[in-house]
Amino acid sequence: MFNGVVNAILIFFFCTTALKDQAFRQDGQVAGLDALGATMYTCVVWVVNCQMALSVNYFTIIQHIFIWGSITVWYIFLMVYGAIDPKYSKTAYMVFIEQLGPQRYHIGW
Repeated sequence: MFNGVVNAILIFFFCTTALKDQAFRQDGQVAGLDALGATMYTCVVWVVNCQMALSVNYFTIIQHIFIWGSITVWYIFLMVYGAIDPKYSKTAYMVFIEQLGPQRYHIGW
C-alpha cells in the first residue's frame, strides 16, 4: 500500500510540474484538467504494468499479451474516445491528438 501511495504522489507532482503553464493547442491554450488527467492516467497505466513486468519471475506469451496489450488498449481508447463528437465527450474531445501527442520531433538542428 505504501508503494501505491508513493507512486501516486510522485506521478501527481511530476505531471502537474511538467504541464505547468505550457501551451498545448494551436491557439495557445494551456493544459486543462483534461490534459492533466489523461497524462496522469497514462503514467499510472505505464507504472502499474511495468511494476507487474518487474515482479514476474519468467514471462509467458499470455503475460506479454496482457501487460503490453493493456498499454496499447489505453492509447487506442484515448484516440477513439477523443474522436467522438464533442456533444458526447465534451472534455476529452481530441485530448490525445491535439493536446498530448501533436508534436513532431526533429532530429538535429
